[in-house]
Amino acid sequence: MIENENTDNSSLSSLNSIKKTGKIMIYDKIVKEEKYPELLKVISDILNDICKQYKPNKNKKDLLAQPFESIKRPSITIYEFMKRLYKFSKASEEILILVFIYIDRLSRNRKLWLNYYNIHKLILASFVATFKFYSDDYYGMDFYAKLGGISLREITTLEYKFLALFDFNLFVEDKLYNKYDKYLRNPDLNEDDDWDYDSDD
Repeated sequence: MIENENTDNSSLSSLNSIKKTGKIMIYDKIVKEEKYPELLKVISDILNDICKQYKPNKNKKDLLAQPFESIKRPSITIYEFMKRLYKFSKASEEILILVFIYIDRLSRNRKLWLNYYNIHKLILASFVATFKFYSDDYYGMDFYAKLGGISLREITTLEYKFLALFDFNLFVEDKLYNKYDKYLRNPDLNEDDDWDYDSDD
């Protein structure tokens, strides 16, 4: 969960409930056997690498990133956080790619700088916005708030601030989506060989 002053460590108890049959914990067995798409690891690794490159400038605050900043760095890794969102929100691989497209666009266009203090809330906001824009089957905001360990008020604010960064237009052209899809499924691909990023300029 994202750690800040609004974090409730018991908020996800209902999601993480387990059933016991004798001494065998069925839930644990299912978790161990569960497989996640390779895309999750690829996207998480890319975001992690971007966050590692962040160098704070004490004389210049990133005002656009402030709503997404946590008071302290969340203890959960980017990969584990994305697995959590993927599992409980029942996301598809298409949703994962779109979530990454939006965050990558913000990073490439320097609208804000990704770091370990804002990446979790940006991922969460991107998940919410993507589901609501592209899917008719999404949960209520209270669900996403509990999933991220923040308040309903904060998740609503994060979604609005996130959409504002895109001027409330989340449309992604098929050509651009396909290029991301190809790149993320072939991480060894050299961007310079086959990449035509669609900037917001």
